[in-house]
Amino acid sequence: MGSTDLQPVTTGPSANAELRQYGQNTRWIVRVCEAPDLATVESRFASLSVEETADGSLVIEDPDYGTVTFRKDGAVDAEGRTIVPKDFTIAGEVTMLATH
Repeated sequence: MGSTDLQPVTTGPSANAELRQYGQNTRWIVRVCEAPDLATVESRFASLSVEETADGSLVIEDPDYGTVTFRKDGAVDAEGRTIVPKDFTIAGEVTMLATH
């Protein structure tokens, strides 16, 4: 879901593998989840929307996480926790998930 229509790219090296959103002030909501089919995802997350607050934060009411606030400084507040980008690195462990 985007603040304006997402347009499929139909030419060039990313044809049929990329979506673009044209405009200067746009946003996307990308919700990653596990579900048996697309209809389940559409039903569960159809009501997702973004509200921008006076301080520029973006707020989403998520059915799993409740209120999720994306702050201008990159921090994210949800479930009574705050994720601050300066507090984490990209170091970690890799786990391969089984394919179905």
